[in-house]
Amino acid sequence: AEVMNAWGGCTETHALELWDRFVATRGGLASYESKRHLADGSGVARVSPFMRFGQLSARYCHATLVEADAKRVSKTFARRIVWRDLAYWQLHHFP
Repeated sequence: AEVMNAWGGCTETHALELWDRFVATRGGLASYESKRHLADGSGVARVSPFMRFGQLSARYCHATLVEADAKRVSKTFARRIVWRDLAYWQLHHFP
């Protein structure tokens, strides 16, 4: 229960809110390249658990990144979303 409360609830709605806030024009995506290595986590999307448990899909994330022209803003983040999906596919088919 404490973990769920720390993440604001484990719902698809909350995952989409976090994602939209990150991708927004003044969101975290714009500062991802410079802040992604900070220990306080201020430059990350915080959507990993939602992707892991299926509330947010890598394909949805990729589609919204393409729509927002995210490769122009952060090539690294866009690539990581694609590689994450590929890694899960490989682990599923070649354990």
